[in-house]
Amino acid sequence: MTKHKNGLPFALHFPYSFDYPKEKVAIIDAYLHFAGWATSGGVISPDWYENKPGNRQESLIY
Repeated sequence: MTKHKNGLPFALHFPYSFDYPKEKVAIIDAYLHFAGWATSGGVISPDWYENKPGNRQESLIY
C-alpha cells in the first residue's frame, strides 16, 4: 500500500458502496477509526468504514 508521509494511504478500495465525507471534511474526522486502521496496517478496526455505532460521525457524511 502506498502511503503519505503521515502514514495514511493515498487511495482506498471498498468491497461495496462507501459513504463519502462531506466536502472539505477529512476522512479522519468523519470516520473515527480510520487513522487507527491505516496506521496499524489494517490490523486495528478493519470494519472502520461500516455503518456501525461508534464508527463514524454521521453529521460529517453525505
